[in-house]
Amino acid sequence: DFRLLFKARDAFMHLKAIDQAGPMEGENATFTVPDFVKEFQRRKLAKASTKEDGTGWVDLLETDRMASWACETALNMMLAVLSLIPDGPGDPSDQFKHLLRRHKTLP
Repeated sequence: DFRLLFKARDAFMHLKAIDQAGPMEGENATFTVPDFVKEFQRRKLAKASTKEDGTGWVDLLETDRMASWACETALNMMLAVLSLIPDGPGDPSDQFKHLLRRHKTLP
């Protein structure tokens, strides 16, 4: 999930016009759906799309399920890093651990 989250992040941060509109078919632009978006669609996190609806890949990711997944994945990433720091007296990350562990724990 970490890799997939960062693929989406990188695609958003380095968005180019060519990433949205594909080749023209007559007067209409076609839209290419990147593989990472197809993975989100397989997981039922992103909206489905057909060539005819003219939806760009960014629009496909705008779902409640996608937002929840991204937040949970980021939380799990932070919990994984914090779990590498041994618990004990004087642990500078203690407050973060308690705060984040209340929301969700790693499997």
